[in-house]
Amino acid sequence: MLRLGNLKAHVVEFIALQLATSLLYLAAVWAAERFPTRGRGFLALIFVAGMAFRATLFPLYPSLSDDLLRYRWEARAQAAGVNPYVIRPDAPEAQFLRDETWPAVNGKEFTTAYGPLTELVLRAAWMIAERGDGVWSVLLMKLPALAFDLGCAVLLAILLARLRIPVSRVMIYYWCPVTIVEFAASGHNDSIAVFFLLAALVLAECSRPPMALAALAASALAKVFAVFLAPVLMVREWRCFTSRAGRALLWPVALTAVVAWPFRSNIPRFTLALAIGSGHWRNNDSLFGIVAGVTGSLSAASGIYMAAVAGTSAILAWRRVPLTRAAFILLGVILAGAANCFPWYLTWILPLLAIFPNPAWLLLTALSTLAYQVLIGYGTLGIWRDSDFLRALEYVPFYALLMGTYFVNRMRTAKK
Repeated sequence: MLRLGNLKAHVVEFIALQLATSLLYLAAVWAAERFPTRGRGFLALIFVAGMAFRATLFPLYPSLSDDLLRYRWEARAQAAGVNPYVIRPDAPEAQFLRDETWPAVNGKEFTTAYGPLTELVLRAAWMIAERGDGVWSVLLMKLPALAFDLGCAVLLAILLARLRIPVSRVMIYYWCPVTIVEFAASGHNDSIAVFFLLAALVLAECSRPPMALAALAASALAKVFAVFLAPVLMVREWRCFTSRAGRALLWPVALTAVVAWPFRSNIPRFTLALAIGSGHWRNNDSLFGIVAGVTGSLSAASGIYMAAVAGTSAILAWRRVPLTRAAFILLGVILAGAANCFPWYLTWILPLLAIFPNPAWLLLTALSTLAYQVLIGYGTLGIWRDSDFLRALEYVPFYALLMGTYFVNRMRTAKK
């Protein structure tokens, strides 16, 4: 992949390489489960190899996605005193921010859709990146993605140890080609939200519900999906949150106030992060497209999707499901039903696959690279259009294996 250079210009070769790499990854995961190896030496190998994989792709200029260049623009805007929740990149008052990367900045007609915590992290990253010249000022903007990615692996190892699950399963996250490509090559910011989600799970396992709720708030302030886990935690730990006049709620409230304060002039625009559930943007969706086809309405499909997510959250809270298990179920519903399921969105659920190994979701991490087939037509004709055949090739095996695994497990449980 490194030798390909511009992955968008060689997207067919990239997809082939990613599928081959994913096959090696799945074989490694199977071997580690089939022939378990314990000890610090093997764990060190997992981390060292994972970092070596990322170091290999770090020099790649982002080409599969232009998001990193948008991050760079928003970081520079904040440094110049421009509020990205108020000013669009194409606004006249932001003309002075245009430089050599301007043509590749995406969504110029929209204000930011990222959470305020993500914005503050990007602003801090620019303090380092601005010291680089040319390409390096772009590549250094990958540092937050990689730093939080490593933090995710460390927190996952702690969580696995806490749950008395072999810590070597951190390989499922840290060796996954999706995390390597999306964080090291493309620099996506999703690792920030995943890091704080894992922090919440660790704190919940350590019986620290107020801090766990604060961590969930931090995750939601990076990307909104974690907000649906808050009811699950609060219902399970209701006594903690109602004692002492609800002082436990002060942590998330205070954190939200501090993080949102720099952008206070336009707080309602934070809700743009909910675009994942809207049909306004659609990419690589599965169940959403089916529901939209049946109802004949994108707005109806969006409403059904949000109701399904909220309903799942309510049921998990009512049944007092442990937070880690609830996170796995809820993220599965969010990803399966969303109007957008970019490959990097799968990094949300990947750490939980180390706790709840699921063949179908592991297979989807491999097949998700087929979503990049849209770049073939986009690169040659400028048309963004999914191939129904390739999308079926991505999702039909996933849902078939998901349902098959479910029924097999039910049958085994019934026999017991």
